[in-house]
Amino acid sequence: MTPRDKAKELIDKHVYYVQSATAFGQMENAKACALITVEELINEITDIDDINWWKRVIEQINNYEI
Repeated sequence: MTPRDKAKELIDKHVYYVQSATAFGQMENAKACALITVEELINEITDIDDINWWKRVIEQINNYEI
């Protein structure tokens, strides 16, 4: 799985659990939740290659567009 694929998967998993008045707001909230998830995961892993891969996922989440 690529970092882009993982970013999309995490956003899609969170989008159903967040609320907003608009679809755009709901997607932005899902992105914020996905970022929190990845940041927490990075705090728990020690392998530098894994950390770098997850940082690429963060970049993809930040760049994800509806």
